[in-house]
Amino acid sequence: MMERLWLSKGLKQLIKANCSNLSMK
Repeated sequence: MMERLWLSKGLKQLIKANCSNLSMK
């Protein structure tokens, strides 16, 4: 359970970083 939570958190952060990268371009 904990690993899954950590994974989803990392995924959300990755998506956020991708979005900010796209908007910067």
